[in-house]
Amino acid sequence: MSQNTISFAVLPIDDFTGQTSNIKLRILVEKDGYLYNNPLILNNNGYYLFYDKVNSFDNNDSLNSINYTIRIAESDEYFPIEETFNIKDTKESNNKFETNPIIIITLLPKPSYQFPLNATLVRGTVKLTNTLKKTSEKINTDSIDKKFSKLNLLPSNIKITLKEKDIFTFTTKKGEFVFYFNRTRKKHIIEKEQADPNLPKKKFIRMNEIIDNMKERSNFTLIIEDPHYERFERIFDGVQESKVNILQEIFLTQK
Repeated sequence: MSQNTISFAVLPIDDFTGQTSNIKLRILVEKDGYLYNNPLILNNNGYYLFYDKVNSFDNNDSLNSINYTIRIAESDEYFPIEETFNIKDTKESNNKFETNPIIIITLLPKPSYQFPLNATLVRGTVKLTNTLKKTSEKINTDSIDKKFSKLNLLPSNIKITLKEKDIFTFTTKKGEFVFYFNRTRKKHIIEKEQADPNLPKKKFIRMNEIIDNMKERSNFTLIIEDPHYERFERIFDGVQESKVNILQEIFLTQK
């Protein structure tokens, strides 16, 4: 039986910078349940390369129906990611994949990520009340349909959503989390006078949509919906631009 070669490149993109990451990652590939032990090879252009020899079937649909799962291991900078794609479906949805087989995966920075000093950040910590019991059950992330929907989270990690921007992140093992606001345009900034008129105006991130006659709003809502804990929702004050905004600790109660 003859063999064909399926090859593709994985291109991890840093969500904060919008560019390829300069951090060397450990990336493994699984094919229909079989995990390849050797990590993908990184080339000089930031692509991780994968080559696979597969049996050639008379029916090309059988060849194209192979499912590959890309697993990016957790690092100091990024959460782990697990993403599965089907060769046939990918070719149908991306007509360039046949000649330019590239899988782009967005990396979600952790609180330990080396953000620049002038980054606009919201940092916080989630803690559990003393009445909580330890649990080893895994969190169900099947309902997450955003670009980070395949995060392979540890049981203790909790999803936090910033309602107004429809973005989310997760807590680390220490309960820490971070939201970041990058590539912010001038129209998304609200300027507020200070008590001393001689001081420059403070700049905050606009949280609501830009619609005619709609009052600008800088406060924001954090929501935690987890099967193990009571629902959490709270409104916080605005996010000041180019500053680390520290929130009060968030406490969750077990159901």
